[in-house]
Amino acid sequence: KKDKATKARLEEAKSRILESRATWETSNKKLDFPGFAKLNIVAKSEENIILEEKEFDFYAVENSNLIAPGVSENIKGIKKGETKNFTLTLPLDWKEEEFQGKNAKFEIECISVQEKVLPKLDKKFLKDLNPDIKSVKDFESQIKDEISAENEYKFNMEVETEILENLLKKSKFEISEIQIQRSADQIIDERVRSVSQYNMKFEDYLKAINKTSEDFYKETLETAEQEIKRFLVIEEIIKLEKFEPKEKEIDSEIEMIKEQYKDQKLADDETLKNYVKNNLRRRMCIDYLINSSKKTSTNRKKK
Repeated sequence: KKDKATKARLEEAKSRILESRATWETSNKKLDFPGFAKLNIVAKSEENIILEEKEFDFYAVENSNLIAPGVSENIKGIKKGETKNFTLTLPLDWKEEEFQGKNAKFEIECISVQEKVLPKLDKKFLKDLNPDIKSVKDFESQIKDEISAENEYKFNMEVETEILENLLKKSKFEISEIQIQRSADQIIDERVRSVSQYNMKFEDYLKAINKTSEDFYKETLETAEQEIKRFLVIEEIIKLEKFEPKEKEIDSEIEMIKEQYKDQKLADDETLKNYVKNNLRRRMCIDYLINSSKKTSTNRKKK
């Protein structure tokens, strides 16, 4: 069932757009969740310095494992220039085995606190967002259209997932462990690159989401296996139904990609054409599956 573009969804979307254009600015306020702080950190266990970080960018959220569980909660409320001292029990996965499960004394100095500042929803903001938007009413109308399109996309994705899951249950696969591992490695590499854009180490990211590297790799292997199976099922349907995009569609898609990435170096024309052709085939296949499912559902209702 499709969601509707309710008033609550409209307000949520407006807030999300404002949040996406928020800035982090130095503040004299206390650190709150979620928030950023630049910290000098020293931790000692049995008089041994086990951790020393200068100007560490700390993203404070509740139940975070960044640095160690409990650090986030203990520094909540700290202000620029203040120092907090506290004792924590180190986790059993602490990098140095001899200190695992032992108490550590933390001394944390706050160099600065950054506060998220939302822009005002005024004419200047709307003009910067899109020169064609003339008023808040136009802005809200555009958001409603986007919500409707998003609902349609979400509904189609749910239908697609349900169809493919049913097909996967009925299908048999021969996939080597090497294939799955290679695909998992690619997924992890992409996630590492994504995290690095926020100047965050991958091990810190894992702590922030409360996962060990082993747990994350295991989950990624499962994801990789499912993605390979979905790919194989779609490829088989493409062959059976003989989906082939028209040259006009391929050329149009290539032109759009070249325009979108005109400042970047792209693959040679033949490689790009094959890439576009395969994507269009997959799109045709997914559309076929979704439309077939909708027709079946409509016929059942008529009966």
